[in-house]
This record gives sequence, C-alpha cells and structure tokens, in this order.
Amino acid sequence: MTERALVLWWVCVGAVGCATRPPMEPAEVVRAHIAAVAAGDEHGAMALLTPEGRARAPLLPGTDEAPEAGSVAEVERSATWAGGRELAVVRMVDGWRVRRGVLALFSAESAESALLALGRAIEARDFQRVVELMPSESSATSAAVLAGHMAGHAAWSALAQAIVAGKVGWVVRERSRAEAVVAVGGAEHRVVMVQEEDGWKVFDVLPRSSYLDRR
Repeated sequence: MTERALVLWWVCVGAVGCATRPPMEPAEVVRAHIAAVAAGDEHGAMALLTPEGRARAPLLPGTDEAPEAGSVAEVERSATWAGGRELAVVRMVDGWRVRRGVLALFSAESAESALLALGRAIEARDFQRVVELMPSESSATSAAVLAGHMAGHAAWSALAQAIVAGKVGWVVRERSRAEAVVAVGGAEHRVVMVQEEDGWKVFDVLPRSSYLDRR
C-alpha cells in the first residue's frame, strides 16, 4: 500500500468507513445516535448533534440507558418559507401532507373566507392563524395566549364545527362590515367581521359570555 493510499485509508476509517452512507432521514439520524450511545461511542453520538444540541446535552446517557432503536419512527417534519412561518408536515398512508400553517397561505379577501378560515384554524389548533384573523388593534395577542384559552374549549370547538359544516347565514352585508349567524347546537351565535387593509377580520363573537368562560 502506497503512502497516499494509506493516508486515504485512515481518512476513511476516521470517517466511519468510506462505503458507509451518512444517515439522511430524520429517523436514521436518531437510530444512528442511539446506536452510538449504546456502543459507548461518544464521538459518533456527538457528531450527530447540532452545536445547539451538544450544548443542551453535554453528557450522554450510559450505554445501558439507550432506548430501542427499533422504536424510532418519523411522524412529522417542519419547513419554513421566506416569511419565516413554520409548517408542520406529517406522513400519511398516501404520502406527506401539511398539517399546520397552511391556512396562512389563504388570504381572507371576503367575509366568507375569513369566517371559514376561523373555523378551520380553530379545528386545526392553528392559533397563529387565529391571531392573523384578528383586527390590527388586537395584534399584541399571542398564539400561546389564545391556545391557553381556546384549546379544548367546548364553545369554540362547537362554533368551529358549525362554521366548517356551513351552518351559516348572513344578516349584515356592508362594504366594510358583515355579520354572520352561525347555528351552534340549538342556538344562534353571531360573528361580526370588519374589513381592514390586509383583508377581513373577526371583530367579535356573540354571545361573549359563551366564549369567555371555559366549560
């Protein structure tokens, strides 16, 4: 073996084998990390972490504390576009599908589209989209605050289901204001919409008492 070949051979060994393909899929990375931990290969395990990950996990678990690599399965991915908004993508039987974030792609150019976006956003628990559907003076409200109030709230869930099911009528249709009547159970609830420069917004939901109190 020539000196040059010997150097290349050692480079390959140091890189865990020239013929070994580095893990490309998320689940493969996790399995490779688990395998390295189980083998006591601290260098290999750390190499599969980002700098942030290494900072958060300066010490690896013991070799007998590694979980079963076979238990690892990828369930979703995230992606961003130029605006920086995050999408959640989940693998289904027939391929990958976007689960959260996609609603922001649809502009609320009419009162009808804004109301439907509200119903879909609540059902998808996309509370950032709900924030975007609020008037500008309410923009300080965060998605986390809304999630804490709306997630699992029976009245909001029922309203969303009725909107998506099309149980809606319109009693006010003006240039910059509209009011929808939504059949929620056996009662009529109202959603007041207003138009701003960037589209229609949800101004109010009545009766307020139903949506302010958690039940």
